Amino acid sequence: MGEESGFFRVLGRINAVLFTLTVSVVLLIALVAGYTMFAGTRQAYRETAAQNPQTDETLEFGGTLSAIEDPYTTLDGTGEAMLVLHTDVQNPYRTFSSGRASTETDVNVLVLDLASGRSHWMFRGTKRCIGEFATVRAKSPDTVPQGAPNPVTAVLLGVAGRDSNGDGNAVCRDDQSLYLYRPGGGVAKLLLAAKSISAIHQTADDRVLVNYYDSRTLHVRIYSTPDFRTVSDEIIASTPPS
Repeated sequence: MGEESGFFRVLGRINAVLFTLTVSVVLLIALVAGYTMFAGTRQAYRETAAQNPQTDETLEFGGTLSAIEDPYTTLDGTGEAMLVLHTDVQNPYRTFSSGRASTETDVNVLVLDLASGRSHWMFRGTKRCIGEFATVRAKSPDTVPQGAPNPVTAVLLGVAGRDSNGDGNAVCRDDQSLYLYRPGGGVAKLLLAAKSISAIHQTADDRVLVNYYDSRTLHVRIYSTPDFRTVSDEIIASTPPS
């Protein structure tokens, strides 16, 4: 009887060891599969091009307009999403004091039709810097309860798209203009040429306020929506009266 009990104890220990090994193998397979899927997903969003060796430029999806966890920025109520193309240019003038090894810039936006999978670019090429960004909605976000439907009717972007200071690159320190994109409408169109765009805010269902600088004075321009006609354009005093 004692021998039988000892035999079953040994058998039980062997079964426990085999069970532990089986669980470990299953967990290892799951981890490998998960990592493979994660790496494949990141690679699917990544576009690393063979670039000009003089600039050492790298292009990839996932610029500052996109969430890190989800590279898509969905345009609510339109059936479209945006995927931002981002450039990382190595800085040949890096110093130990500056510590800056690269310059990161959003250079274009790919618009994706979520139903068909078809896509198109908002702009041509990559020689630009996208700065200010705002969505315009059917109703002012300030008046709509959280979670209630409020579709996007337009996208406004502050974009530096030409080399205004003559340094050979179109970057964010160049003149910045305001562009308008309408969902389903193809490319973004120039709405306002300026020196810089400092703020974009929807103040009412049919009004959008834009602060801009024209190299001499700061302005506040109000547009009506959805036609984006200029309602007013006023100069903001740079200093209070004495």
